[in-house]
Amino acid sequence: MTANAHSDDELIDAIYATLVGEISWTALLETIARPLPEGKATLHLSDTSQNYQPFILSTGIEASTMDSFVNHYGALNPLRFNCDIRKTGEGVLLEEVIPFEKFSRTEYYNGFMKPISANSIMGVTIEREDFEDNAHCAFILSVLTARNDIDLNRPYARQLIRIAPHLQRAARFYRKGLFQQNFADIGATLLDAIDIGYAICGDYGQVKFISRTGQAFAKSGKPLGIGINGRLRLSLPKAMQGFEQMLTRQYDGAKVASFIHEQTRLTLIRVNKDPISLFFEGPTVLVLVEGPQQGDGVLHDYQYFSLAYRLSDAETRVLRSIAEGHSVTVIAARHQRSPETIRSQVKSIYAKTGVRNRVELINLMQPARLATASIHAGAAPLSLRL
Repeated sequence: MTANAHSDDELIDAIYATLVGEISWTALLETIARPLPEGKATLHLSDTSQNYQPFILSTGIEASTMDSFVNHYGALNPLRFNCDIRKTGEGVLLEEVIPFEKFSRTEYYNGFMKPISANSIMGVTIEREDFEDNAHCAFILSVLTARNDIDLNRPYARQLIRIAPHLQRAARFYRKGLFQQNFADIGATLLDAIDIGYAICGDYGQVKFISRTGQAFAKSGKPLGIGINGRLRLSLPKAMQGFEQMLTRQYDGAKVASFIHEQTRLTLIRVNKDPISLFFEGPTVLVLVEGPQQGDGVLHDYQYFSLAYRLSDAETRVLRSIAEGHSVTVIAARHQRSPETIRSQVKSIYAKTGVRNRVELINLMQPARLATASIHAGAAPLSLRL
């Protein structure tokens, strides 16, 4: 290791700093790659199951180059077989698998690595999922460098293996579901109070949590039930189809879809996530079940929007006021807060929803953006009003 190399403790501190938001994952990759000549790093999926949308977080590599990796060169990687059989926590160093003289004659090297001044690769498997038919998905950290000296590269490769358990803990922290852990902040209390059943579902429809009222619906089997494999089933075929679509990582449709069947309203909400959360956590769909209600025991449409974009209670109140056309000054007076506090909450809403201004937010809240389908015995689609 050279004098400017990071110690294990420094890298471990950086890993946990990403979990509390002190640094970004991109900054972590930069930290890992920086000591190596022409160092570059990627966090990516090796997926033979085709269950996941290709995703690569990288530093030091142009987006167009990474696109070429996803679309072509990734399948030509001579280390791919090693990745396919490697277990969690195991690492690899190119020079220990294939001599550089042989590697330098491959299309992968000449088309992908050489143009970005990379002559060697080292990596470690952070997490791995095995599926049926020998398919798998592995989360892999790879580091590329211009240096192809095995004696100088080996210490860095070994260091990646030593920090792998901490990367794995970070991955599992995300995969446990930050949404599930923080759900009380964005609506669980509200749903429990008005007796709306709900279930939080992850990959393959696996139920992560189901409320007391949701369990009562599940026991009846309508409009939802839970199979012996722990996966949610919806009795309405079109709702089940929409649910399965929302659970794909490639899904880019509306955030909310509502269905009405036998006086019961079933609402699917695809929870909005940043790329890193989606990468580690997978998709999350919130399933709400509302039976015949009296009075105010229903959710308003801005609350569906709030659940989809993980807004806090305070942000939801501000969102409603924005939808009603009120200014920051009026909103501050209504909620007995300072204008600065309201502006801060508005900025947070913009950041979570990915909009730049009030007009874009209002457009995003329009019914056409929220509802993809609604069924009521063949009746006209249910509209979501704001």
